[in-house]
Amino acid sequence: MSPDEPTDVMPGGPDRPTEVNPAGDEPTELNPAGDEPTELNSPPPASSANDRSRGIGVLVGAIVASLVLVGAYVAAGGPVAPDKAADPCDARPWTDPQNLEEAAQQFALSAADGAACELGVSREELTRSIADDQTRQDFMDEHGFTESDLEDALRAGLNRAVDDAEDAGVLGGLASTAIRAAIKVMPMSTMIGLLENSDDIFNGDLGSLGGLGDAIEAITGGIDDLGSGTTDDLDQILPQKDRKRLEGQAKEKLKQGLDDLLGP
Repeated sequence: MSPDEPTDVMPGGPDRPTEVNPAGDEPTELNPAGDEPTELNSPPPASSANDRSRGIGVLVGAIVASLVLVGAYVAAGGPVAPDKAADPCDARPWTDPQNLEEAAQQFALSAADGAACELGVSREELTRSIADDQTRQDFMDEHGFTESDLEDALRAGLNRAVDDAEDAGVLGGLASTAIRAAIKVMPMSTMIGLLENSDDIFNGDLGSLGGLGDAIEAITGGIDDLGSGTTDDLDQILPQKDRKRLEGQAKEKLKQGLDDLLGP
């Protein structure tokens, strides 16, 4: 072969540069049916089992801890069941009220306790039952109370509240006496109103207290009118100078009485 030929014919064998595989053979063999070429038949990762065990352990630990706390609470004498309603017949100690709202709240609680004690029910049941006419009637029907029974209980409750307020130094003696007098003539609606809001007892606005409000207005009017009108008979007994002095003293005493009445 001359050197100008680009390629030589390979000696012997076929002339193809690459060998063809025999018929029926594939370059790569398929796995048997059902097997994936990359699937590994191995158990789940150990971390998932560990996480599950750890979660169960936390839950069991929480339950055990709660049981230990309950056991310790019982051993210390603490109740496990929900608190029972307080006995309304027990004395209610007053804290030192820092403002009008606190004083009125304690007064209302004492009054509700006193009324509930008279009726033999809880304070919570009583306060729910006097919210409106229908619930009040249902309450009386259920327990066999008359309106007179309820009125007497409310008066007793308000008088107990006055006693408690006086003992705590929140109401003065004159104010307590005047309020007790008003309680005797109060209609039921006014008494129920005081259980819901006792602010008027402590802010001096006693016009809603029936006869007591009228009495105070009469006293106030008497102070304003003092010294007016004819005083011929008085002039015959006392000189004008002495009369003026006595009128001034009387006016001052009435003002002081009102201050004592409306404040502790």
